[in-house]
Amino acid sequence: MQFHRYIIGILLNKKMFKLSSAGGALIDGLLDLKDNETRLGEKYFSLVNISNNPDEPLIALIDENKTNNLIIQADKVVFKKTSFGEVSAVSTDKAHQEFEILWKKADSILQFSAIRRIGIVGQFRFNETSENSGANDLIKNLIKLSPPTHSGRFHLTYENRQLNPDNSIPDKQTGDYWNTIYTYYLSENDETPENGKINANIDVQKYYNPAKSNLMSELKKVKEQFIKEKKVFRDSLRTMGFE
Repeated sequence: MQFHRYIIGILLNKKMFKLSSAGGALIDGLLDLKDNETRLGEKYFSLVNISNNPDEPLIALIDENKTNNLIIQADKVVFKKTSFGEVSAVSTDKAHQEFEILWKKADSILQFSAIRRIGIVGQFRFNETSENSGANDLIKNLIKLSPPTHSGRFHLTYENRQLNPDNSIPDKQTGDYWNTIYTYYLSENDETPENGKINANIDVQKYYNPAKSNLMSELKKVKEQFIKEKKVFRDSLRTMGFE
């Protein structure tokens, strides 16, 4: 079982319409980090994608190997760290250090608004038990149905939303609560596809109302919660027979 991808996602409380006009300065500032910050190597980012659509502006930076990926949109920031190969794994501490560097530089240029939601996703990737058995493996281990002779498709997503102190269900628009999303699917359908593998994702989210202005302080708390939930999730995968 490999810890394949680590994602930090930030949802802003309001859109930044200045992203289109500030895009050039933002890209220059982020690319300059490769020269001025020793923790980001020369090849950390090598490709830039820009969309100046006034309704959906987007700036994305990525390296040739798709290991480092930063996407900044009008209302969200997403950082992805991916590890390839059988023995390598993503380091959560290293990913957080790199994200902090990138966020501080981008924030100095854009002055991000307050934070509505922070989410951290961990993706595990593991082998199917035999050739082309991935969907059947997931059906057999996750649901109370007998697997068919052969299935080539499976996708399951569900969430665990923390209840309010009075046991009522929090409202996504007005609540302040934790939410954890679980997703299982075949790796061939992933953004970095790989045949013969299965993906299992855990997404630990914290919704804020009112919105929070100190991202780093809140991100530390979400990371601590993620580490706890990640261990429970990994142990449950092993209990179900995934390795």
